Amino acid sequence: MEYTELHLTKLAKFHGFISNRNYYAKQTSLFYSSIKQELEKIVIKLSYDDIPKAYKKQIMHSLLDNIDYCGPGIFNHIMMANMLLTLEDSVESWLAILRNILILQLADQHRLNKKISERHSTHVRNIFLIYAANNHFNALGFEKLQDFDEIHQDLAHVSAEI
Repeated sequence: MEYTELHLTKLAKFHGFISNRNYYAKQTSLFYSSIKQELEKIVIKLSYDDIPKAYKKQIMHSLLDNIDYCGPGIFNHIMMANMLLTLEDSVESWLAILRNILILQLADQHRLNKKISERHSTHVRNIFLIYAANNHFNALGFEKLQDFDEIHQDLAHVSAEI
């Protein structure tokens, strides 16, 4: 695959973040092991010949474009890349995609209504994904998101009940 200089810079920055536990001081050890597991799954899936090369390239470019977010943001983008490489052509996958789209659209509309900065969109999306999962409306691939904390609630302008 072809990568731009910006992608390589972001990948190096991501490596620095993961190597520096102070950057992710508030993340649990589950965060690190989950990222490692998900990245390993992505590497394995990228070797599959049945996934079109152009599709793999699109997913990896999207992941690399978004790899320099905060911890939860990086985790979301890694989970999304893994999910997109996993999807099968089935009713379950279609429904999961629709759940994701619905949850993310609601989160984005909330962010716009509350005039929350776009740089906090990942926090708002995380809150909505977690809230949906806590209410048994799971978005595919995001089962490992943990409960939200007060910092994320404040950034997303929501209460624990949304």
